[in-house]
Amino acid sequence: YVRIGKVDEALKLMDEYEELYKPPFDFQILIGKTMLYGALEDIENAEKYLNKLIEESIRLGAEIVLDQIIEPNALEAKLEILKKDYDKAIELLNANKNKDWDKMQSLLSKAYRLKGDLETSKEIIEKMCDDGDHCSKDAQYEAALVYYELGEYDKAREYLNGCLDHYKHADATFKPLVEAKETLSKWEAGGN
Repeated sequence: YVRIGKVDEALKLMDEYEELYKPPFDFQILIGKTMLYGALEDIENAEKYLNKLIEESIRLGAEIVLDQIIEPNALEAKLEILKKDYDKAIELLNANKNKDWDKMQSLLSKAYRLKGDLETSKEIIEKMCDDGDHCSKDAQYEAALVYYELGEYDKAREYLNGCLDHYKHADATFKPLVEAKETLSKWEAGGN
């Protein structure tokens, strides 16, 4: 719901789930709230629920949650990016056992880009997108941003158009689509 711009509905559902799920099933609420506040980019609540989720996973002997939810979604690294601690995010991503996944490499590229290391960011994107393979949807938007910041506007536009094409059937309020359209508008307003 958050990703399609329906924040109130998402929060309402979480309230309903809190009423519905009682111990020991209430553990699932921590997962939902961690994901919800992460999607909202609410650093304080995302960090609070992530820490509670980790603590509760360990307490219950359910470390599989760490392996199945936290690690493959790079929740800790995403939080560090939101907090602007790019070095910590890079460290977490490099230590992630799923670090070779496109989703992780896109986040790694983003962390380097936001840190100001555009060359390293570009190297990561090139490995994912310019080796003759199809660039994943996780990488297209990041590639567009990297190339734009490097002043390679034609290449940036190519990746942004690929991203927009990928989401052409998405709900008009879908957050990645909205962000891509806003980026395109900014570029056009800037003459690029």
